[in-house]
Amino acid sequence: MRRASLGDVVRADGNGQAGFTVFSQIQTEFDKVKIGIGARPNPYQLGDEANGSRYSKEIRIDGETFKNSTVLGDYVRAIWLTPSLDRLFTGPAAERRKFFDRFVTGFDPAHNARTSRFEKAMRERNKLLEKNIMDDVWLAGIEGQMAEQAVAIAAARREVALHLSALLEAGSQSAFPFARIAMEGDLEQLIGERSAIEVEDIYLQRLKDNRPYDQQSGRTKFGPHKSDLLAWHGSKGIEAKKCSTGEQKALLIALLLAHAKLVTQVAGDAVLIMLLDEITAHLDAGRRAALFEELGDLNAQLFMTGTDRELFGAITDTSTVFEIDEGSVKL
Repeated sequence: MRRASLGDVVRADGNGQAGFTVFSQIQTEFDKVKIGIGARPNPYQLGDEANGSRYSKEIRIDGETFKNSTVLGDYVRAIWLTPSLDRLFTGPAAERRKFFDRFVTGFDPAHNARTSRFEKAMRERNKLLEKNIMDDVWLAGIEGQMAEQAVAIAAARREVALHLSALLEAGSQSAFPFARIAMEGDLEQLIGERSAIEVEDIYLQRLKDNRPYDQQSGRTKFGPHKSDLLAWHGSKGIEAKKCSTGEQKALLIALLLAHAKLVTQVAGDAVLIMLLDEITAHLDAGRRAALFEELGDLNAQLFMTGTDRELFGAITDTSTVFEIDEGSVKL
């Protein structure tokens, strides 16, 4: 659903004229906040079936309309874990990068907008090169936008990696293995050695020098879209991708818990919501108990899902349990 266009989310059995809305009420420390997110039909594009933008996203907070979803970070920070992430350390770098960027967005809600602006500018540059439009002024303008966003992205990633590393170090005696992490990327490395302005100038020059290569390959060779999240089992000193399935899941949970603690430190009045699907898979009874204890210490609203009710037996007395059966929800 995250990758679906708004037009794909409206009711399949309707004519789509009404759009849709998801309403929620968030209880912050001081007050209740009404938040609605939905899609409103664009009357000028309703006949254009091929265009997913025929619907406009609408965000309303206490009756006031907002266009930028970044504002939601002032009220809610969401963290989620799904079974597909169990293969995070052995999968492609793009998935790890996307995973860590969600961590950065939880720390700084504006990060997602930066990555979107960078990717949009990069696509525009690639199209110009593909069409052999070698207008130096035009390209320089787009590359300037890319450099500004790229350095901000790399700096934010580096900052979050440092904060998480400190929290992981502090929690190294927990039931979950001590994880070491680092963001591997040319810009992230330069940010640690040079000022932001210097790094921006270096990146601009690299983009200009690489135009012939990027034109031939059809993609941008150098930038934050090439970075990767590296992780190690701290006590064993081995790469996460070489650990067992159970160890990888435990390392992933250690990262998740550290991230949740970091978000609670910086989120201010925003509410932390955690969506954890099959979180107990590959965990023995001891680690399940430790997980429930650490999650219980967080100031967050937790939703945990699984297909084996017995795995949640230790917390059924202190939790609300819903059972999904034949499309119905039973309490």
